[in-house]
Amino acid sequence: MRRIALFHSLWFAVLSALVIFGCDVLLNMLTHSLAGDVVATVYFGLYGLYCLQNYLACREVHCMITAPGFLLAAILMLLRITGLFDHGYGVPYIMFGLSALLGHGLEWSYAKRTGSRFRTATKS
Repeated sequence: MRRIALFHSLWFAVLSALVIFGCDVLLNMLTHSLAGDVVATVYFGLYGLYCLQNYLACREVHCMITAPGFLLAAILMLLRITGLFDHGYGVPYIMFGLSALLGHGLEWSYAKRTGSRFRTATKS
């Protein structure tokens, strides 16, 4: 799979999550169901899977954090849909946002220290 540069931007992750959040709330209000939560679950899940495959393919540092964080956000939203863990909209979106901020912050720090945004394989 080819790397999609836009998906590797902190700003895209945050702004697209805000758009999805708006759609989530609006769909839930208009349909009186959890249809918006399904959209958010798919968004978080697909974004997390993209980050996971990207990390495995090219070892970009932020994907090491965002992949599990985004997938955890999808799981939390799925648990909200099923009613097993419903603490409102906030928890999955906070998980998504914190993962994006932490991942990109770690990548910035790593790049400043090593000069590269990619982890290299260590020799044993």
